[in-house]
Amino acid sequence: GFRYNDTTYYYLKNAQEDIIGILDSDYNVVANYQYDAWGRIISITDSNGVEITDTEHIAYKSPFRYRSYYYDFETGYYYLNSRYYDPNWGRFLNADGIIGANDDTISHNLFAYVSNSPINMGDFDGNVAGLMVATSGALAAGTISALGGFAVGGLAIAFLVGEAKKEKAKAQASVKSKTKTEVKSKSVVYKKAETRIYRGGTSNRALTPRISDSQTGLSFHNYPNQGNQKYTVTTVEKINSTGVLVALPKLTDPNHYHVIPAGLNKKDQMQKLSVWINTRENADIAPHPYTSILKSISWVEKH
Repeated sequence: GFRYNDTTYYYLKNAQEDIIGILDSDYNVVANYQYDAWGRIISITDSNGVEITDTEHIAYKSPFRYRSYYYDFETGYYYLNSRYYDPNWGRFLNADGIIGANDDTISHNLFAYVSNSPINMGDFDGNVAGLMVATSGALAAGTISALGGFAVGGLAIAFLVGEAKKEKAKAQASVKSKTKTEVKSKSVVYKKAETRIYRGGTSNRALTPRISDSQTGLSFHNYPNQGNQKYTVTTVEKINSTGVLVALPKLTDPNHYHVIPAGLNKKDQMQKLSVWINTRENADIAPHPYTSILKSISWVEKH
């Protein structure tokens, strides 16, 4: 919260980090905010739903609004720490300094905001967008700090920015397989087929490693190893393109791949893997962000 004129106020936030209300020191609601998906302010009302028009009201004095971004009341723009964002246009006022920051086509538009996906994503530094993942408040604190997040009431918000820009760049540089390998020959572009991998089961628990995986990571086959079973299917390239997970072939068995957190060193990876493992018991209720990411880039097949 914040203090204004010697009075303490508290923020109410939703799972996307929007400031949706302000409480006074006695926890009474003094202001409510409504936004559209892009951050345009739809209404500012009091506890009775009456519109607040007095610009001296605390609702207008608060500097934080949509996604908890700093709001410039005079211009109607949000300041994202490196440049301004206009919610009416859904675009930044200045060009991005990183071309293709989110590894997708849209992020090559240097004025685009969160790859045109404002419902699912946020951007707290104006450079790299990340998924807004709401998880249980019981999630281990180590997970939140590892992913770059913060607690909000009963929720913990993990803001996934590819393990931060520097770590993402180094992790991706170490991955030999790119999402698309292009070989140009005689003006013809050939794209290498992606490597499909299979995990038995379709639940969140199936996409969360066990204690026995603490040294190797989550195991996948590169073929369905049992008949008449449902598999969660994804590709090595899709996993590696996330920037927060890496799929590596098992040296002693070419038919296996292991999925581990991306990291700068082995110790860092194992610490993150351990936190991930500890969420397996409740994965179907409160999945770890890594599990949610795998789910988002996978599909189900029966063999």
